[in-house]
Amino acid sequence: MKKRAEWIVATAVAVALTSCGGGGGPVKKQDQNAQKQQSQQQQQQPSIIDQELKKHYQMYKEIQQYDRQQVQKAEQEQLKKTSSEKAGGGMSSKDKKAGGQKKEDKNKQEDKKQGGDKKSSTGRQQSGGGQ
Repeated sequence: MKKRAEWIVATAVAVALTSCGGGGGPVKKQDQNAQKQQSQQQQQQPSIIDQELKKHYQMYKEIQQYDRQQVQKAEQEQLKKTSSEKAGGGMSSKDKKAGGQKKEDKNKQEDKKQGGDKKSSTGRQQSGGGQ
């Protein structure tokens, strides 16, 4: 009985080995040829990921170029402002107007404070004068 079980197991192992790769030589070569063709096609055509990466890199380069242009424009405008300020005595007309408005605002605030002080002092005199 043991010998018969061993023979059955050995036969099953032999059948399994032949079905996996022992007897299928031509089929295996066809699979290898198909794999080679697929790999050659993939090398010839860039993948979708590669295409997307190229697009994103191109956008990145365009953004960098735009940023550099904006910096150059800002520097040129700054140079124009500094040169006009030097020629105009250090303050542009906008700065002079803003400075004048600030002085007026300060004067108004001081007048309000002084006006409030006058009222309180006159109120004291009236209450003090009544006694």
